[in-house]
Amino acid sequence: EGQFEGGKTSLVVLAAGIGIRFGGIKQLAPIGPDGETIMEYGLFDAERAGFQEVVFIIRKAMENDFRTLLLDRLRTGLTIRLAYQETGDTPTQWAGKEALRLREKPWGTGHALWCARNIIDSPFAVMNADDYYGPLSYSLMHDFLAQKKPGSNEYAMVGFELGKTLSNHGPVARGICEIDNRANLTEIVEHTKLEASTADNGNRQIISTGKDGSQRIYLERTTVSMNLWGFTPRIMSQLSSLMEDFLATNSGDQKAEFYLPGAIRILIQDDLAAVRVLHSPESWFGVTYRPDIEEVRRKVRSLVEQGVYPSTLRKRS
Repeated sequence: EGQFEGGKTSLVVLAAGIGIRFGGIKQLAPIGPDGETIMEYGLFDAERAGFQEVVFIIRKAMENDFRTLLLDRLRTGLTIRLAYQETGDTPTQWAGKEALRLREKPWGTGHALWCARNIIDSPFAVMNADDYYGPLSYSLMHDFLAQKKPGSNEYAMVGFELGKTLSNHGPVARGICEIDNRANLTEIVEHTKLEASTADNGNRQIISTGKDGSQRIYLERTTVSMNLWGFTPRIMSQLSSLMEDFLATNSGDQKAEFYLPGAIRILIQDDLAAVRVLHSPESWFGVTYRPDIEEVRRKVRSLVEQGVYPSTLRKRS
């Protein structure tokens, strides 16, 4: 009701991350009253917004846990598909190269998305598995994607207010955005240490601390990316080309990663894509640090009590 009459739209969930700061597979941490994970609330919101399919990108090694802890319990009308992020899945010219065989860690979020290239055939959104974006964020993205043809190079990003994306338990990394007068993204700069503090006048301010110790103050309403993107299948061939360039420079570096925001940045700079910023008023939450989990559980419980979500999102056993 009230949605655009477009073609199929899919949701891609980046769930292959190792969760180093959390100390485990945080994507599968129970936070809902019936043991639900954060991503289950995202799937509920996405289906309600009009998405029809979900593609989970996971590591093959975690598939059994993923099926047991999530898929076997999931109650959803979305068509479910799996894609696998494996280190050896690279553009053809790199197949079997010695430098790549030594690599253990996956190549990053840009590579993760590229690993789903053979099963995505419609405009799609990309989300992190461990971030809560709120119902309106999915509606904004769905309505944008439903109007797009598969070959379009007009993409989208849901922008959040920086002050609504912080953790009370330590600094966070965020992509701070610059936007032109047509609401298109022109630049995205990763800040790895952002946290709130109280100014002398008692007002809350957000400080970014650089690696050299320098500090910069940002307003709470500064637009940031939380990796909720919208693309058409055209992005896959663009990622192929960018990955080849990346590997030509970084194939021997065991720590180098091909990040999705970095890839988007190059496409914008080279005028190969336009990225519309869709401003969401929602408050983000997620599990960056282990103490965040109790706070997230309280917030979810409150949303259930308000009727935003049903008391369980899971199959009745």
